[in-house]
Amino acid sequence: MQTKLWLIRHGETHWNAGSRIQGSTDIPLNPTGLRQAQAVAGWMQPQEIQAVYSSGLQRAQQTATPLAISKGLSVDIHVNLAERNFGEFQGLTPDEIYRRFPEKYTSWQSREPDFCPQDGESLTDFYSRVRDAIQGIITRHAGETVAVVTHGGVLDIVYRIANQLSVQLARNWSIGNAAIHQARAIGDQIEILRWGIQDHLEGQSVRDELGGIS
Repeated sequence: MQTKLWLIRHGETHWNAGSRIQGSTDIPLNPTGLRQAQAVAGWMQPQEIQAVYSSGLQRAQQTATPLAISKGLSVDIHVNLAERNFGEFQGLTPDEIYRRFPEKYTSWQSREPDFCPQDGESLTDFYSRVRDAIQGIITRHAGETVAVVTHGGVLDIVYRIANQLSVQLARNWSIGNAAIHQARAIGDQIEILRWGIQDHLEGQSVRDELGGIS
């Protein structure tokens, strides 16, 4: 049976606005992000949803909560939907990482699959974690429609899985704060139907780490 997926990136945080790597650091939404969370819930109101999932990080939970409330649902926390753990890079801007760790910066930007920042997580491990988490949700909710509120890195992995793209391929698809993406899945096959929906954000600038603001 088909599982329908609404994949949602969390709203903006102060660290997003400051181009700081968040990773597993638990940063809350800023005022813009809180407004974006309400906008997501409003846009999703006509959609029939049976479950709302979120990572355990508060920026995702704060984005998921208005949607869940509007549907009379609780937020199901799935810790493996969390952003990649960037270890020693967390809290730093890309420029700061380059100055402090030039060799590691190159490995990171080259998307070396097995590169792992100190106390962090490799792309290989992150990919496996996200794949298993998403597949578990798809299997559990066969025949249903599910909203998954998560992080840019997680959504990037889902996009790669659906399109059979290597983790080493440079990203050229947008994953803005509070953007909505529609997909469907049968078994382990995921199909992206619509990517980067921003209608609910009413033309406001949307941050994406790839290019700053989209």
